[in-house]
Amino acid sequence: MSTYPLSPIDHIFTGVGSYPIEFVFAYDGVIEEERLRDTLNETLCLFPPARSKLVRTSEHAYGFEVSDEGIHFETVSSSINFDDQEYRHTYIDPVDSVEDEPLTRIRLTRTPKGSVLGVSMSHAVVDGFSYFYFLSTWARIFNGSRVLDPVHNREVLIPAELQRDTSTTITRADVLDEAGLFWESRREAIARDQLVWETRTISREAMNALLAEAQKDSDLRLSHNDVITASLWKDYLGKWESLNGDDTTYISCPVDFRRILKPFAPN
Repeated sequence: MSTYPLSPIDHIFTGVGSYPIEFVFAYDGVIEEERLRDTLNETLCLFPPARSKLVRTSEHAYGFEVSDEGIHFETVSSSINFDDQEYRHTYIDPVDSVEDEPLTRIRLTRTPKGSVLGVSMSHAVVDGFSYFYFLSTWARIFNGSRVLDPVHNREVLIPAELQRDTSTTITRADVLDEAGLFWESRREAIARDQLVWETRTISREAMNALLAEAQKDSDLRLSHNDVITASLWKDYLGKWESLNGDDTTYISCPVDFRRILKPFAPN
């Protein structure tokens, strides 16, 4: 079995309570299950990590082990149409990013008026870009279109042994420890039925106003996504912290650098 290494940022998205990337897609008409499975298998040949399980490679690290048990596909039926379904999470078979569990789960739901495809993938395996790169490749293969093969050179994401001076060597284990990463025993999962789902609509005018206000004090070029994310954090952190009577909040935010592979030299 082939094994791919995890980078430090990958480890952040492992363990109980680490939520996967999940989307559901509703279609009119019936999707042919056999064709869907066949083209999925063809797509997985190009994306081996999507068909993998977590295995511990050392005391400090996991690896992605490619396996036939690394992906789960199921077909179910529902008497409720997609537009009438209040609980959309029923279309998802959620991934648990823990050892020996499949890191991709796909559920095809037959409804009276069509089909719903739910795809759950471990955030350790994919970020948002690669999640949709995988899905778009699958769609192109399903429709007989040409595809562009992905690159899986994950070695560039693994921390090297850095020699800072004659007395100190920063090892891979040091990187993981100092980053404050956690393993599955340190975090309690939140039951999905305890999550509160909200829909917020932000107008283009409001987005532009947020961006203009934030850009005044920033030397970096900001995006709408940057300021909307910051605004949501500001709103919700205030609500959460008010529950325990503390008006001061400290947060640490991991930065997902997995698509930024430019080499750099330490100071």
